[in-house]
Amino acid sequence: NAYGSAPASKELPNGLYLGSLGGSPDPGIDNTAPTVSNLELTVIDNGDGTQSLQLTGTISTVSDFSYGYFYFNVAENPAAPAPGIYVGSNYLDADGNFTRTVDLSSSNVPGTYYLNDYYLYDGAGNNIRVDIGPGGTGSPLFGLSVAVADAPTAIAFTATDVDEKD
Repeated sequence: NAYGSAPASKELPNGLYLGSLGGSPDPGIDNTAPTVSNLELTVIDNGDGTQSLQLTGTISTVSDFSYGYFYFNVAENPAAPAPGIYVGSNYLDADGNFTRTVDLSSSNVPGTYYLNDYYLYDGAGNNIRVDIGPGGTGSPLFGLSVAVADAPTAIAFTATDVDEKD
C-alpha cells in the first residue's frame, strides 16, 4: 500500500496548483503581480554641489500595490555602491504614478547608472523580481540609464589678450 495504512485513497488535484498536472486557481483569487511602466530616470542637480537620481513611473495595480524597490548599478564600476529607490503605496497618486528621488553621496562614483534590478509586491502576496544576472551584458532594464558626472567645483578662464577682428 503506497499511502500508509489507509484502506483506500484518492488523489485529487490541488485547486490552487498552476502547473501542468491539472487544477486551476479560484477565479476570485488575485495571482497577478504588479507591473511598472512609463519609467524615466534623470539626474537632478540639488544646487548645493550634490546630485540625486529621480525615477518616475506608473504602477499597474494601485488598489493592492504594497511596495517596490529599484536598484541602479554603475556600468564602469559594478562593485560601486548601488543606490536604491523605494516606492511604497503611499507614494502613488490615484492613477499609480510616482516620482521618487535618492541623493547620491560621496560614495556614489561618477559613471553611467542603469536599472539593474527591481522588485514589486502587492497585498495579495504576488511579486515580481527582474534583474540582470551577474556578468550580464544586455541592455539596462527598460532602457534606463543616465550619466552622472562630478559637478565642477570651480571654473576659471584666463586670457592675456582679446583680439577683435574687423
